[in-house]
Amino acid sequence: SRIWPIFGASNQLVAALALFVASLWFLMRNKPTAYTLVLAIFMFLTTTAALGIQCMTYVRSGQYFLAGLSAVLLVLSLVMAGEVYQAFRNKRGKNR
Repeated sequence: SRIWPIFGASNQLVAALALFVASLWFLMRNKPTAYTLVLAIFMFLTTTAALGIQCMTYVRSGQYFLAGLSAVLLVLSLVMAGEVYQAFRNKRGKNR
């Protein structure tokens, strides 16, 4: 039961990634991306904030292994956001 919140966060990050990929796919086909992109950003931001809070909670309670897992997932989510941003930037630059 202790690791369940981390699993839930990883599941939500996978959903955000899927929405980001769908948004990029729509962008590549010159379709509107607002619906999927807004949902992806919302899911990403809320999940990342929850992971940060979770990580601090684990540190305060002395559960350093779970805090480390949360921190790794948080770093990976930020890397994912950077990759998505770069992909959108590259694609938008080619459309101009």
